Amino acid sequence: MVVVLAAAYFLAFLDRQSLSLFVVPIEHDLRLSDAQMGLLLGFAFGLLYSLLGVPFGLLADRTNRRRLVIAGVACWSVATVLSGLAASPVQLFIGRIGVGVGEATLAPAAASMIADAFAPTQRGRAFGVFSLGTTFGSATASLLGAGVITVMAGREFRLPLLGTLHAWQVTLLIVALAGLPIIAAMTAVREPPRPGRKAGPAVAPVFRYMGRHWRLYALIYLTNVLASLMAYSFYPWIPTAMQRIWHLGLASIGVHLGLMVLVLAGTGIYCSGWLVDRLNQRGVRHGVAVIGTVVFVILAAIASAIFQMPSAGLTWVMIGLYILLVHVYFPFALLALSMVTPSAAMAAVSAVNFMLTGILGLSLGPVLVVLVSQRFFAGPAGIGYATSAVCACLALLGALTYALLLKPLRSLAPRPEL
Repeated sequence: MVVVLAAAYFLAFLDRQSLSLFVVPIEHDLRLSDAQMGLLLGFAFGLLYSLLGVPFGLLADRTNRRRLVIAGVACWSVATVLSGLAASPVQLFIGRIGVGVGEATLAPAAASMIADAFAPTQRGRAFGVFSLGTTFGSATASLLGAGVITVMAGREFRLPLLGTLHAWQVTLLIVALAGLPIIAAMTAVREPPRPGRKAGPAVAPVFRYMGRHWRLYALIYLTNVLASLMAYSFYPWIPTAMQRIWHLGLASIGVHLGLMVLVLAGTGIYCSGWLVDRLNQRGVRHGVAVIGTVVFVILAAIASAIFQMPSAGLTWVMIGLYILLVHVYFPFALLALSMVTPSAAMAAVSAVNFMLTGILGLSLGPVLVVLVSQRFFAGPAGIGYATSAVCACLALLGALTYALLLKPLRSLAPRPEL
C-alpha cells in the first residue's frame, strides 16, 4: 500500500514539475510572456490544489479512501492529457487547474490510510517511504531538465488523429499515460480498517477538537510551514546562484542537483523516519521534536555557509548537506500530526497542513529571497547570499518552534479520540 501511494506521489510531483522543463518552447508555441507562464506554473495548479485539500480531507475521513485516490489519479491524468493537447493558453490553464484538483485528493487520503495501517512505532518509516515520492519526482524533473530539453526541444511529432504535436505536448501525454498503472495498482490495495469507527465525524467536531488543542496544532503547523519555506526558498534559486557565482552551465547544475536530491533527500527522509521509530520504541514520544530541534540548528549553520565556500566543489558539498537534512520535515509533518490527532480526523487535519504549506511555502518562499536580495544584497551574486540568509533565519525559527514542541509531545496521551 505504501509503495503504491509513494508511486502516486512520485507521479504527482513529476506531473506538476513537467511544464518547467519546457518553459521556453511553451512560451514560443503559445505566445506567452514570463508573467503568463508564471501563472501557469504556480497559480493555475496551486490555488485549487491548496484550497481543495481540506474538503477532500473531510471527504476522505468519511468515504473509501482508496477509491478517492483512484478518482484523483484519474482526474489529474485526464487533465494532463487535456494540457498536452492544448492549443491555446486558456486550454492549458484549464488543464493545469484540473491537475491541481486531482492531486489535492492524494496526500490527505494517503496520510489517513498510513496512520490507520501502521502502529505508532512503525509510522515514521511508513511516512518516510511515502514521502520519497516527492524527492524522486523532483529529482526526475531536474534530471529530465538537463537532458530532455536538449534531445527533444524543437522537434515535432505527427500522430494519427492528433496531428502534429510539439515535444512538450508529447511529454505531457507520456506522463498522463503513467497514471494507468498507478490506477491499476491502487485497485489491488486494501482499504485499511478505521480504528473504532467506520467513518469520520462531521466537520464541526473535528474543528472543535483542533480548537481545544490549538496551541499544539499551531506549533506543529508552524514547524511545517517554516520547513516548507526553507525548501521553496532554496530550490528555485540554487541553479541561478550557482550559475552567477561559479559560472556553471545549467545542464551541469541540473545533473548535480537532480542526483543529489535523488540520493541525499531520499536518504534523509527514510533515516529520519527510522530514527523516530527507534526513539518511540524506547518510549521517547517526543523524538520528532528532539531530532527537529537538532537538525534545524545544524541547517542554520549550513545555510549561512553555503556561498561562503572558496570553491564550487565545496559549495556543492554544503548544498548536499542541506538537501540531506531539510527533507526530514516531510515525514515529520505527518508523523507529528498522527501522534496528536484522532484516527477519524487524520485526513482533514493533515489536509489543513498541506493547505498551509502549499499556500505559504510555495507562494512566499521564492518571493522572500527576491525581496531580501533587492533590499540587502546587490550584484549578480546577491540572489545566492539572499538564499543563504533567508534559509538560515527560517532554520533558526524552525529550531525554536521544534524546541517548544518538546514538552507538549512528551506529556500528550497516546492517540486521543474525539
